[in-house]
Amino acid sequence: MPIPQQRAQPIADFSDCAEVQKRLTHAADAISAMAHRVAQARQIKEFENDRRKRALAIWTLPFLKAGDSSAAAETAARAGEGYKTDMTKLAGELVAAEKVLVEYEAMKIQWESARSLLALQRDAMRQL
Repeated sequence: MPIPQQRAQPIADFSDCAEVQKRLTHAADAISAMAHRVAQARQIKEFENDRRKRALAIWTLPFLKAGDSSAAAETAARAGEGYKTDMTKLAGELVAAEKVLVEYEAMKIQWESARSLLALQRDAMRQL
């Protein structure tokens, strides 16, 4: 039975390392550029419950001032179009925030992948 031959692995050259370095730099720049949007997204996500409660309180207040009970005012507020509009707006903002956070995580993964690949290529070049 013949012994299987190992295929020669292509060796990374300077152009490969330079390309990976460009990808690493691009990912780092993109992460840096996202900092403000990521901060806003985290804030939206963290305070989502408070924002919903505030919207309910705003739409409940007129019913409470009119003399309705707390339960009746809350029910009437939740049934109102204004509250539904606010909830739709808040849901859209939460979706947008989640999208920013997912993009940020994806960019971090790209950065980590490029960093690891560059380290592997450097190690392979050192062994030559």
